[in-house]
Amino acid sequence: MSSQNEQQLLKIIKYIPTLFLIFISMIVIAFLYLEYDKSLNSQKDLIQKNYIQKNKDYIKHQTENTYNFVLHKQETTEKELKDKLEKEMQKAYSIAYSIYENNKDIKDEASIKKLIKDAIRPIRFNNGRGYFFIHDKNIFANTMHPIFPKIEGKSSYNIKDANGNYIIRQMHDILKQKDESSFQWYWYKPNDKKTQYKKIGYIKNFTPYNWFIGTGEYVVDFEKEVQEHILDDFNAILQNENISSFIIDSEGKILSKINNFIDKIDIPKVLENKKNGFTSNNYDPLGNVSYIKTIPKWNWIIVSSFSKETIGNIIDERKSALDKSIEQNITNTTIIFITLSFFLFILCVYFAKIVNKKFKQYKKEINKHLDAKIEQEKILSQQAKMAAMGEMIGNIAHQWRQPLSSITSNATAMIVQKELSLLDDESLKKGLKEINKKSQFLSTTIDDFRNFFNSDKHKSSFYIKDSIHNAMTLLDSPFKRSDIQIVENIGNIQIKNYKNEFIQVIINILNNAKDALKNKHSDKFILIDVFKNENSIEIIIKDSGEGINEEIIHKIFDPYFTTKHQFQGTGIGLYMSNEIITKHMNGTITASNEDFVYENKRHKGASFRIVLPNN
Repeated sequence: MSSQNEQQLLKIIKYIPTLFLIFISMIVIAFLYLEYDKSLNSQKDLIQKNYIQKNKDYIKHQTENTYNFVLHKQETTEKELKDKLEKEMQKAYSIAYSIYENNKDIKDEASIKKLIKDAIRPIRFNNGRGYFFIHDKNIFANTMHPIFPKIEGKSSYNIKDANGNYIIRQMHDILKQKDESSFQWYWYKPNDKKTQYKKIGYIKNFTPYNWFIGTGEYVVDFEKEVQEHILDDFNAILQNENISSFIIDSEGKILSKINNFIDKIDIPKVLENKKNGFTSNNYDPLGNVSYIKTIPKWNWIIVSSFSKETIGNIIDERKSALDKSIEQNITNTTIIFITLSFFLFILCVYFAKIVNKKFKQYKKEINKHLDAKIEQEKILSQQAKMAAMGEMIGNIAHQWRQPLSSITSNATAMIVQKELSLLDDESLKKGLKEINKKSQFLSTTIDDFRNFFNSDKHKSSFYIKDSIHNAMTLLDSPFKRSDIQIVENIGNIQIKNYKNEFIQVIINILNNAKDALKNKHSDKFILIDVFKNENSIEIIIKDSGEGINEEIIHKIFDPYFTTKHQFQGTGIGLYMSNEIITKHMNGTITASNEDFVYENKRHKGASFRIVLPNN
């Protein structure tokens, strides 16, 4: 059982009985509500009156809170702006002073000044409106201004604002008394050259070069940002699904709203009355009750309303709660069910702990068996490698016997010819070429066997046909001795997987086919077919060796199962092939007996079918 299933079962044991008891309690309570509902109709008027009064108190209280919050924001806007500018100034000053300290001993003054200007120039804040300028008190002019670079180096001694104040002179005078200070003046906006607006700034001395760094923000722009924040936060201030709250301006434009029955509010009538307090729309028999509060400075009107249309549903929901008898019954019933639920929950938790403990013991035993199985598989894998290595060494001996014999014969012949003075240059060249040819064959054979035993465990792209040919090359000698014919129908199919492990599987299957055919005197065939489907690649290898005994065919992939003599086989070749295909290469391998026709003759033999994912 998976860990997820265990947790789900434990949760069912813990919670289902308790939830079932709670469900029963809800049914009982609902029944009590229905029984006593008829006796409460006489209290409908009282409930309606209380509902209206409660909602009137609610919308008045919440609207007044919103009004006071907005007034507080209005009063503290300039202070908040000053604090914001001071905070940003400290950041900019720290950057400038850090550049000065880090470079004063290694660079000249002009280079350091340029580094400071280049660092301060791109800094922006307050949604890109805020920036910094650097004023050189030595020349009474800006030495860096990111917005108006044309004024850099020009005297600002006689610059005045709308009130006739010499702005820069006043900044100089203030900074003679203080190291830093806030400051306010009036100035034109970049897109409005007719009106000067109030601007609050912050200035701070930079003593190493007799500079001061300054920044500023138009109060009206910052105030607009504050208004936007208030409107964004408005939805969080009033939280009641039966209340519609909104803010409009003096022209009736809706700036922010909560809930959707605002279309039932007579906004023109609100604008017409536009006085603080309650107003009732009488155009509807039920009507809506609204509370209005005007914010003078910003020309905002806060309106909170509730519709009497919802009273009917609320009366139905609340009238039962006013009856003392059912309330007492419900209370007693609830206490009983809560008590039972509590004890039942404790019991279920205790039982779940016992089950969980049993699960852990069971998993511990399973893990112990799994560890033993993994260790056994490691031993089997090593045995398979050793068995394959022994068989391959025998194949090497057979592969090398004829080339070595040829090399020895050529060398002996040349020695005899030399002793008899019969060795001419042409015979020498011919003999040496033959020796070289056989030596190259031996070298190629060694490379083939070395590549087979390469322990590369990474997936790579390879062609099925090439890998099958590699396996056949390694088995070339014993297949020639047994006079076995291999018939291919493969094609140019490529796959990405473990190449050497795939070759090992092909070798194991071909070896089994060779053993099945060794006692036949004729018609020794092995047919290899490879097909590529949309999602898979199929390799079918069948022989004419009369097949596998049906009584044991289901055991051939078991470890240590073999039909050979104990000194001729280990019984792990097909087991390891199954492990490689299923666990390493994410495929399947099956074996069956099959009748087939080849060269107009009917044959019977074993058929191995490998299916690999087509990636």
